[in-house]
Amino acid sequence: MTGWLMVVIAVTAVVLVGLSFKSYPLINGYRLQGPSFTQGWIFNGWWKPSCLPEIMGVQGCKDWLIGNVKGHSENSYFILNTSTEELTRYSSNEWYAELRKAGCRTHMNDDTNLKGLQLGETFHPGF
Repeated sequence: MTGWLMVVIAVTAVVLVGLSFKSYPLINGYRLQGPSFTQGWIFNGWWKPSCLPEIMGVQGCKDWLIGNVKGHSENSYFILNTSTEELTRYSSNEWYAELRKAGCRTHMNDDTNLKGLQLGETFHPGF
C-alpha cells in the first residue's frame, strides 16, 4: 500500500507542475518558461535550455537577451546572443560597460520574469 501511495503522490505532483506550466515568447524563437511558481528559465524554442538559473529580469537589445539571474552575487548578469546561442555571464560593472558599448538600455525591470509576465508586466524586445 505504501508503494501505491508514493506513486499517487508522485503522479499528482507531476500533474500539478504540468498544469502550472507557463511560457512566454521573447525574441528570435527564445522563450521564458517554467512552472508558474518560479521566475522562469530561458529556452531556445520549447525544449533547449539556454539560461537555467532562475531569471530575475530579462529584456531584449538587438539580437541579445540581457538580464540577471537569481541567487548569484558574482556574475549574476548575462548576455545571451540569440544569433550565436552564446551565453556570457558578467559582474554588474562588466555588464553595464558592455551594454553601454553596444548602445543598449542599462535600466533593468526586475519584474520582467515569469511571475511578472503573469501579472501583466511587458517584455521589452529591444532598445
